[in-house]
Amino acid sequence: MKKRIRYCEWFTDFIQTKIVDILDVIFFTDEAWLHLLGYVNTQNTRLWSSENPHALHEKPLHNQKLGVWVAISRRHIVGPLFFEETVNSKLYCSMLHDFVGLLEEDEITYSWFQQDCATAHTANNSLKLLNEIFGERVIIAPSLARSCSTRLLYVGSS
Repeated sequence: MKKRIRYCEWFTDFIQTKIVDILDVIFFTDEAWLHLLGYVNTQNTRLWSSENPHALHEKPLHNQKLGVWVAISRRHIVGPLFFEETVNSKLYCSMLHDFVGLLEEDEITYSWFQQDCATAHTANNSLKLLNEIFGERVIIAPSLARSCSTRLLYVGSS
């Protein structure tokens, strides 16, 4: 919780100290899985029924799902970009190339890129590519789902 509060305090200061309206040039990014067969997390759901609980119900072993990644700034939304396999560093770098291909020239030159600290996002080749594209205009926010294994904030190569 302290990491999130520190990040919010840092981000508030960051916004207030910029000359340009920084929210126009920050892309907030994230990905999510969409389950295509109406998957319900039974870990958190209990079903009660008068039917035989031992009746056989066939269903696929692995639920069909589709990954989606998007970047949002106050100016516009870039994406969505779709993927079907687990995001690793190689796939993430490919998605970054696709993302950059959808940007205007001024967005590549002046925009900031914000992401969480997922493993694929903080792998060496992912960070190297982000540094090549955005230089010191990269923000890595603490993950809301788990504790971040990297520093609270990473900007550029420092």
